[in-house]
Amino acid sequence: LKLMVERRDPDRLSPREMEVYRWVAEGKTNEEISIILGLSINSVKTYIRRGLIKLGVENRTAAVAAWKSRLDCHPKG
Repeated sequence: LKLMVERRDPDRLSPREMEVYRWVAEGKTNEEISIILGLSINSVKTYIRRGLIKLGVENRTAAVAAWKSRLDCHPKG
């Protein structure tokens, strides 16, 4: 019996990371995002930090630009 293991692209943002970056792009603070999503501030910071690494950038502004660029390359629908 073989177990199917889902392989994840380590550079791909998780659905939660994408959700956090959507709010970052709207100009929300970590505290505001934590309230909106019902997460702790530390969780929001972790999702942002992981996103920075995956997107290969060093700050929120660059992360939003990279995130939007990826969305343009892979539109939904």
